[in-house]
Amino acid sequence: MVYVRSTMVLSSSSTTASDPLSSVLAVLEARAAGLSLLEAGGDWALRFPAARRLKFVAVLEGECFFHADGATSYQLGAGDIVLIGDAAYTVASSDTVRPQDGAKLYREQGSTLRLGDSDTVLLGGSVHFGANAAFFLLRLLPDLMIVKRQHEAASTIATILRLLDREAKADRIGKEAIMHRLAEFLVVEGLRQYAEIGSDGRSGWLAALADARILRTLQEFHGDVAGSWTVERLAGVAGMSRASFAANFSQLMGMPPLAYVRLWRLTLGRQKLSRGAAVAHVAHQVGYGSQSAFGHAYRRLFGTSPGDQRVAEP
Repeated sequence: MVYVRSTMVLSSSSTTASDPLSSVLAVLEARAAGLSLLEAGGDWALRFPAARRLKFVAVLEGECFFHADGATSYQLGAGDIVLIGDAAYTVASSDTVRPQDGAKLYREQGSTLRLGDSDTVLLGGSVHFGANAAFFLLRLLPDLMIVKRQHEAASTIATILRLLDREAKADRIGKEAIMHRLAEFLVVEGLRQYAEIGSDGRSGWLAALADARILRTLQEFHGDVAGSWTVERLAGVAGMSRASFAANFSQLMGMPPLAYVRLWRLTLGRQKLSRGAAVAHVAHQVGYGSQSAFGHAYRRLFGTSPGDQRVAEP
């Protein structure tokens, strides 16, 4: 399989104001990067380092064991996918095999790696973000998100994987473009299904999206970032008391409601500044009453001034 060097923005053409997932992926300039294939048999294990990007691993054939450093090991089979945040991880035929440096092997051998027979076939890829944008999403996502084929909602992923498997084995014109787009669909669908499966005691941004009341508040906020948002107003959108909403939001999201409002406003502002927008204009667009208030909050979160961001990344 040929390594795909071109990139394209995930879901930017379908962004709507009330869709937090599409909005975030578009603003953060999430881009599917290279694809890689692993065909392996016998005893094998590969370890990959942590990196500031989102990665996916899809099992096309066979089975394997997967774990992030320090986490529980999971047995995966054909049709399962894993989304990995900012964490080192290992894929292996069993948990007893000493892992090799997977990144080094791919650098040496290219985007298709063969280790023995083809009992297990894995497709991997990465999602990179615009300049300094990984800060937001990787901070709010868990290190490991597994969507198993047994979930009722996984039928769409199964269809995407079948198409990816067929393209990987084909030698037809347009193969690279089709596989790249399918990989984009796979990542977005994986994130969506992980959220829709339910929280089950999990926390983080996707767990919050699985809560209907919290989702309503996120939809309203992302549709009107510059609005006058208070905890009372957010709680009213959720149909909850102020205290119940603040406690529920903080438990799911891992931060208080207004901390999330501030984090997204400043992340959005940072991206606008990196495209050359004027500081005063950006401050108004993301809900700050003055340039000085925006600058103070910006420096406190990012450790640099808005003007420096604009100069550094025109």
